[in-house]
Amino acid sequence: MILRQTLGQHCPDYPYTHYDAWAVAYNGKVYVIGGTTPCTGTATDQFYYYDIASNAWSAMPVFPGGNRNDLKPVALNGVLYGGWGHNGAPTYTYIRDWWAFCP
Repeated sequence: MILRQTLGQHCPDYPYTHYDAWAVAYNGKVYVIGGTTPCTGTATDQFYYYDIASNAWSAMPVFPGGNRNDLKPVALNGVLYGGWGHNGAPTYTYIRDWWAFCP
């Protein structure tokens, strides 16, 4: 994953290898939640944020909703919400819940 800051420089590499993660920007940070591990298709509960000011990634506690792929995050009125998505291979059970995070 490559993000570009407004000055055009690259941010450090994302610290976790997976794809189909979703991201939302809020208050100078980019939050990246869930996704799928390469080759296995297994969903993950990894949760990181990128701090634009310090140009660094930090881990957050794992996503409490369990392993999740295609989670949909949104920032609204000072709260981050994440929900829906599915649990990945092999079952691909779709999940219809929402979680709130107060960064």
